[in-house]
Amino acid sequence: MLAYNSGMSTNGPAILVFDASTEVVNIGLTARGKVFSRTMAGGAESSRTLLPGIETLLEDAGLTLSALDAIGFGAGPGSFTGVRSATAVAQALSFASGRALIQIGSLDALAHSDESDARWIVAALDARMSEVYYALYRRDAGVLINQIAPSVATPQAAREQLDAVTSSSWRAVGAALLLRGTAVDTDNPKTLAADMLIERALDAYARGALIDAANAQPLYVRDKVALTTTEREALRATTP
Repeated sequence: MLAYNSGMSTNGPAILVFDASTEVVNIGLTARGKVFSRTMAGGAESSRTLLPGIETLLEDAGLTLSALDAIGFGAGPGSFTGVRSATAVAQALSFASGRALIQIGSLDALAHSDESDARWIVAALDARMSEVYYALYRRDAGVLINQIAPSVATPQAAREQLDAVTSSSWRAVGAALLLRGTAVDTDNPKTLAADMLIERALDAYARGALIDAANAQPLYVRDKVALTTTEREALRATTP
C-alpha cells in the first residue's frame, strides 16, 4: 500500500528507510519536502517483497539511488528472515550507490515514538516462541537513554527484570504483548511504521551516525529462531 504524507514533510536530506523486522515490511522516503511510505507483507515474504517495494517507491518519488544522501535500514531485533533481508539489501544498495548506511533499531524506533512524559519507557515486540523482545529507556530532560539493551525473554522474566531496574511504574509501547498480564498500551497500540524509521534516520544523520556497508550488522538478540516439533507440542500441552 503506497501512501504520501504531506503532514510530515521535511526539507532536510534525502533518506530512504526500510524495515522488515515485523510481519509488515515498512519502506519510507523523505526528500524534497515530501515523505512517501509503502507497506507490504513481511515475515517470510520479506526477502521477496522488500527490494521491489524499494524500487517502486523510488520510482513514485522520481528519485534514483544516486539522489539519496543516506540509506537507513531496520537492524532488528525481530523476524530472523526480515532482519537478515533488510541488512543484505541495505549493503547491496550501499555498495551500488556509494551511499552510507544508518542502522535503526526496531525497539529504539518504537521507544522514541512515545509522546508521553513517562520517566521509564519499555519498547516491546512479539518474539514468537512465547517470548518478547524488549528494551528499557529512561527519559532524562526529554532525551531517552537506553538502560536495558535489546533482550529476549518470556513475558514473566521480562517483567521481573523491568520492575527490578525501575522500582516504579513504566510505560510500554509496541505490539499487544503480555508484559503485565494484559495487552501492552491497549489504548494506543503501536507497531513499527515508516514515519518512526524516518525520524530515527534523520536524527542519526544529523549526528553523523553513518556506517559503511561492511559494518552493517543485524541485531538478532537470540540465536534460536524456531521451536522443534516436540517443543511446540510440549508448549501447547502446557498452555491453557
